[in-house]
Amino acid sequence: MAQVITAVIDHGMSLYDAMAAPRVHFQGLPEVVSYESGGLRPAVLDSLRQRGWRLEPGGSGSPVAIKRTARGWEGTWDPRAAGGVAGR
Repeated sequence: MAQVITAVIDHGMSLYDAMAAPRVHFQGLPEVVSYESGGLRPAVLDSLRQRGWRLEPGGSGSPVAIKRTARGWEGTWDPRAAGGVAGR
């Protein structure tokens, strides 16, 4: 979720675009960095591998999000997963 929040607040992305953007995930145990296609530049992947990080392409969960706007609440889900939003 931190990546989605940062994309909206710091980079001015729409909530949907932030949810659709490639993400990177590190949980701690196991010590594996999961990354989606386009989530890390090849040079960054190479640098992490040189430092001994274990990297695996893959997903990073299915967050949902809401955002307060001038018109009310905006909600969205991860477009990689089945689902949707309801309500106002």
